[in-house]
Amino acid sequence: MIRKYLADCWSTLIVYLFCVAVFALFCVLYDLKFSLIGDFVRFTWLVAVGAAFFKTLRTFRILRRIENGNIDESFGRTLVEREFLRKMSEEKDNLNQRAQKLEHEFKERYDYLIVWSHEMKTPLTALKLMADAADVVDSARVQKQVDNAEYQLNLLLNYERLSDFNHDIEFVSIDLLELVQQILRENMTFFVDKNLTLDVAVPHEKLLTDKKWMSFILEQILVNANKYSAPHQQIMIGYNDGVLFIQDEGIGISQSDLPKIFEAGFTGENGRKHGAATGMGLYIVKRVSEFLKIDVAVDSKLGAGTVVRLDLNRILDL
Repeated sequence: MIRKYLADCWSTLIVYLFCVAVFALFCVLYDLKFSLIGDFVRFTWLVAVGAAFFKTLRTFRILRRIENGNIDESFGRTLVEREFLRKMSEEKDNLNQRAQKLEHEFKERYDYLIVWSHEMKTPLTALKLMADAADVVDSARVQKQVDNAEYQLNLLLNYERLSDFNHDIEFVSIDLLELVQQILRENMTFFVDKNLTLDVAVPHEKLLTDKKWMSFILEQILVNANKYSAPHQQIMIGYNDGVLFIQDEGIGISQSDLPKIFEAGFTGENGRKHGAATGMGLYIVKRVSEFLKIDVAVDSKLGAGTVVRLDLNRILDL
């Protein structure tokens, strides 16, 4: 806007010089005193300087009012209206973007809650059927369904915490092997139910990270490895050069689904065939790993298992 104002000043100056030239030509043609030209220049110069001064003062007052949001139509109506409309257009675009973002987040949350509610019905229905079928129910069968319900509930709670992630994080030094062993103990009913073999080869490596969120990442990957493994198969948890890897012998992921596994709500071919999938687990893993400076990579082949690699080099507590 200031550049335009300066351009207007230059155009005014050119017009003024043209008027002086015309007046001088008029004096020559009618044989008038050349001193009149000097008088004309001095008079018009004083008027021009005064007008330029007041115009500059007025323009900067307008700019100041616009900057402070105090718009007064009595000052430069055209200039103010143009700037006001520009600002209103920007505000409208920003509001539209925010509205679209909120609409997307609401739809994502709504879709997830619908799927989650169906997943929660599975263990609850199983418990009800067991209770209806017998007065005494095997505790192992009950514990399996309770753990399944607890897992789904924790998944929902962690999803909700993502919106306020920065206020729900505390970096501490933790032992990687101890953390892996703790997660395996807490989810042992899942692995025992399928008689899976767990091969753990992880050192006592120190990590500087948030224990709760790091536990969630590992738990989600291990639960997925269990979910898509057949009975009596093996899950290997290893560590090499700052990279933790979890490898299973399960059904694997098709190459067409592999690029989409971190998308919110994506269940893919495995989710459609085997059920019990909300499509939010790996999405949250990806979001959390980005916050924690952990690189996640997945390699898989349909029918030949999956390998998930967590690059922990940036969070090693050296």
